[in-house]
Amino acid sequence: MTDQLTIRDLRRKWKPHKERLGAQGGEHGHPTPIRFHRACSWLAEIENLTDAEDNDRTLIYQWIAFNALYGQWDEKRQEPKQDKTSWQDFLDQIVSLDESKYLESMLVENKKLVEAILDDEYLSKLFWRNPNQGTARQARRAKFASRTWYLEEKWTLILDRVMDRIYQIRCQL
Repeated sequence: MTDQLTIRDLRRKWKPHKERLGAQGGEHGHPTPIRFHRACSWLAEIENLTDAEDNDRTLIYQWIAFNALYGQWDEKRQEPKQDKTSWQDFLDQIVSLDESKYLESMLVENKKLVEAILDDEYLSKLFWRNPNQGTARQARRAKFASRTWYLEEKWTLILDRVMDRIYQIRCQL
């Protein structure tokens, strides 16, 4: 079972990386330390909520923290890059850098939750395009497909599909 880290633990683990990036300098410095600080600030707000005080606020704060990490700026267009493309690229990078297999162990440990998310038609874009029993069945197929993805260890695909469903919830708030 994986241990849940506090914000303080995350900041402590982050400190050597922050110092390394700070030493790289540059005119404006590296953007990652400020992004990490923003993410931790929003996650700290969640720690301050009492019990299950507000699930909507928790999800929103978690997404803002996630966005602080994955969000990218398109220098050419002078605007933020598209959300989905940015978080998919971010997750690809995180999975490839995860030498300790932390994400894999989290996905395995929370397999039932992953399947529940993928089984819920209300969390699927497909269902909302044409809400009926047929599209509901189609939307729930991801749960069964995920069993193969687990066997084939397609962690990035699993993360992508789950995050796509969570993004759907976030868009409804």
